[in-house]
Amino acid sequence: MTRIETGAIVAVVIAITSGALFIGTLHGRLSAIEKNSTAPIEEAQKRALIAIEKARLKATPPIKLTKRVSCKNNCKKFLGNSSNRFCFLTKVMGAFNGPAESANVTISNGVWQLTTSSGGSPTWATANCVTY
Repeated sequence: MTRIETGAIVAVVIAITSGALFIGTLHGRLSAIEKNSTAPIEEAQKRALIAIEKARLKATPPIKLTKRVSCKNNCKKFLGNSSNRFCFLTKVMGAFNGPAESANVTISNGVWQLTTSSGGSPTWATANCVTY
């Protein structure tokens, strides 16, 4: 057996041993967590968790689907102001046989727009917008 083969075998044995030790340690930590999970939570901890959840809900504004627009072939449609809205493509259909055929959602002069262009074969796209 060459030195390289011996080194490779030693490296594999070390890797396997390290992996086994790590998994054993991890299992021990998980067992400790599982044992503790049934312990009652102190009243102060409960109140703190409730306060954190209320603050999170208050800080997260509601997101509403506000607009769905379709555009076919050579078309440009207004989707709304970009200040508190995000728009995205939800459906795109067509042959798209080259750069002349496209479907885009872009912001131009602070306004979201859905544009489709057809270089010969039909193109069709739908965009949705959410207000936040």
